[in-house]
Amino acid sequence: MAGQIKVVKKLQKMAAQEKNLYMIRAIRYSTISGDELVDAASRNSQVNKGVLRSATNAVLNEFHNFLMNGHSVELPGIGYFRFSFNAKAPETLAELKKNGVQIKQKRVLYRPNVTLMTKLNAITVEDTQTATPKTTSGE
Repeated sequence: MAGQIKVVKKLQKMAAQEKNLYMIRAIRYSTISGDELVDAASRNSQVNKGVLRSATNAVLNEFHNFLMNGHSVELPGIGYFRFSFNAKAPETLAELKKNGVQIKQKRVLYRPNVTLMTKLNAITVEDTQTATPKTTSGE
């Protein structure tokens, strides 16, 4: 069964392009907490919540440890995660020795695996409404 995502189209005046464009955004419902996820998995698998929560915490701790030690980590059915950063490149060796490496941004990159991408590609989009722009007097 394929999922469905609802979208809202909003007519918005774009000053830079001097025209109105429809901005299409997916409707987000809520964020599921880790406890809610464990509770749902416990109900669906008939595994005790405490056991499942303990196993989940152990897996996540190892996930963090491997990731922080430079490993790429695959979560089966979900995808691949790896640590990345952007750094300022010094112009000279003297500058590098003096200032060291200056990291500007740290992040975790994610690439979904084929199974998840197949499911994502099967999602249909439902147009729920079209919002018209608010105009002010004098336009």
